[in-house]
Amino acid sequence: MDPIKYFVVHSGLLLAVLGILTFILGLILGLLLAGNPEQKAELAAARKDLDFCVRERRDLENTLKVVRAECFGAEKHAGSYAAELLKLRSRQQTYYSQHTEGGNVHFDSMFGFLYMVPPKETDDLTEIKGVGEILGAKLNEYGVYTFRQVAVWDEDMAGRFADRLDAFKERVIWDDWIGQANDLHFKKYGERL
Repeated sequence: MDPIKYFVVHSGLLLAVLGILTFILGLILGLLLAGNPEQKAELAAARKDLDFCVRERRDLENTLKVVRAECFGAEKHAGSYAAELLKLRSRQQTYYSQHTEGGNVHFDSMFGFLYMVPPKETDDLTEIKGVGEILGAKLNEYGVYTFRQVAVWDEDMAGRFADRLDAFKERVIWDDWIGQANDLHFKKYGERL
């Protein structure tokens, strides 16, 4: 049989076989290149996680910049804070030296100046906003009788007294017992501490 005649007779069959082979090859390549749906879902989830991590890293870097700036600001002001602390300690020592002559007062590093026995002249501590009758009596039990004693507390002492009195430390700070006591002492005695 002549090759041209053979090709013309069987070309339909060859074209059908070639079409099927092309379809199968395309299907295989499509699956290989596209991946399966589970892999696509995993890839999408991984991309989301990566995006989240990138955003989180950026946020943390910005937070770190803010914290560094605040720390630098605190370091800048540390000298003035130290000076204020020295002034406060000096006020405490002055008070201590003025009131220990009879041995009636002792200095406790945790709680400041405390009377061993009530002094001749006491102040009404309930004039301090936030100190009622009960807290005033408890302060007296611990040896605190005067505005001056409260006025020379530092924040740590105020917090320790708040713990002892079962009062909220925040309340002692918010109500500014130290500042109020300083003002009341000035109003009564004309002396600014």
